[in-house]
Amino acid sequence: MSDSRNTNSLMTAFNSYLRAHRLRETYERKVVIQALSQCPGHFDLETLSYAISSNGDRVSRATIYNTIALLMKANLVRRQQFADGQYLYECTLRLPSGNQLHLICNVCGKITDLRSSTVTKELGNMKFGSFSPEYVSMSVYGTCARCSRRIRRETGEQKTAQFRNNNH
Repeated sequence: MSDSRNTNSLMTAFNSYLRAHRLRETYERKVVIQALSQCPGHFDLETLSYAISSNGDRVSRATIYNTIALLMKANLVRRQQFADGQYLYECTLRLPSGNQLHLICNVCGKITDLRSSTVTKELGNMKFGSFSPEYVSMSVYGTCARCSRRIRRETGEQKTAQFRNNNH
C-alpha cells in the first residue's frame, strides 16, 4: 500500500474510532499517523519519534505514547515483544490477514514476515475451548540467508587458514 493511501486509510479508520468514542481529532494525532505511515513494517517508538521530527514536526513523547495506545485500542496498531525484550509495533492495515509468522535472525535481528503461512492459518482455525483468539502471531528464531552465507564464508576462511598453518 502506498504511503498516501496507507495514511488516508489509517487516518479515516482512526478518526472513525475517535468519533465513536467521543475523542478529539487533534493536529498532533494527525502528525503521528502521518509519521507512522512512513515507518517500516516493524518499528519502535524511537523510529516513530524520529520520523515525526524529520518531517519538521514536534510532538511530545507522551502524545506519541498516548496516540499509539489509542491506535492499539482501535486495533489499528499491534505491539509485539520479541526475544530481546524490545517492543515493536506494526500497522494492522498493512497485514493481509490477522495471522502472521515472523522469521527472526538471531545474528542481525532482521524480522521477515511470512504472510501466507500454512501454520498460522491452521492455528487461526483451531478451537481453544472457551478462549476466543483474535489473531495468531508466531516467531521462529534462526539465522537468515545473508548471515548464513557470511558465517560460512568466515568459517571457510578460518578453516583454510588453519589448514595452511598446519601444513607449514
